[in-house]
Amino acid sequence: MPKESTVSEQSLETQVDGRVARSERTREAIAEALLELLEEGVLRPRAQEIAKRADVAVRTVFQHFDDMESLYGEILRRQSERIAPFLVPLDPHRSTADKVRTLVEMRDNMYALAAPLRRGMVRVEAAANSKTFESALEELRRVMTQQIQQGFVKELHLYTDPYDVLPRIEAITSFEMWDHFIQVQGSSRTAVRLHMTVMVLRELQPTG
Repeated sequence: MPKESTVSEQSLETQVDGRVARSERTREAIAEALLELLEEGVLRPRAQEIAKRADVAVRTVFQHFDDMESLYGEILRRQSERIAPFLVPLDPHRSTADKVRTLVEMRDNMYALAAPLRRGMVRVEAAANSKTFESALEELRRVMTQQIQQGFVKELHLYTDPYDVLPRIEAITSFEMWDHFIQVQGSSRTAVRLHMTVMVLRELQPTG
């Protein structure tokens, strides 16, 4: 009798694990469907389009997500996981030039990965006005600022006011600057890295 009970419990656990795995795959398919639509420039992704792309029923979309805001939250969470390797701390003991090259390289790789979603979210009015999107950007900016502050703590404190130069470095290494070079100027990513590196190094040269 105890053996039968154990087998039954294991079977139930297997069924539950299977349902959880299927549910996660479905959530992922729905999130990826919306991500693809945004990256393709669809300005008003509807539940029907998302469901069709994910190969699920429309009602399944709303079984997994209460509304579009929660779906935006899911794709932003996934995006955060993808860009996390580019937000690791810089070694403050390395040379200034080496740190600048590393920072610019990480920014370039991160922006290249995130650009389709970032551009898509901005184009879609509902997404651009999303509190979830706004909060995610604020948190990303905070982490990026911290990465610069900690990595260049020695260089920043060569200035009388170390945080006078910080906003300029943030602007130089921002997505907006990178995207301007790429989209407006038509620069290659190699050229953008060079421009950013030169500008940041200039900011980190103390004057007077």
